[in-house]
Amino acid sequence: MEIENTRKRFKKRIEFERQILTSINSISNDHQSLNGLSDSAISVWKHSNNFQFKEELSEQVASLSKDLMIFCDTSKSTFDLDKRINSSEMNRKIDALKIFVKDKRSTI
Repeated sequence: MEIENTRKRFKKRIEFERQILTSINSISNDHQSLNGLSDSAISVWKHSNNFQFKEELSEQVASLSKDLMIFCDTSKSTFDLDKRINSSEMNRKIDALKIFVKDKRSTI
């Protein structure tokens, strides 16, 4: 894994967050927007919307949110290889979310 400095990781995290929020908020104009990736923001979004796949989608978003925290965490505990997440892995997970949203959008 290429070592990324803290500033690069932070900028990348913002980029990843924007991609996630854009993807989720593109589901429909008739639904409440997701305004952040905190547990409380995800919970408000989940309870404010009513579509078939919201449980599965909210679990994916919560998982991505946790992954982003690990991605940006540069504390010594994250040097454990099992815990580190790199940009490529985050891109892969966000791409999977985008595909899921695109597939499910047609069911709304």
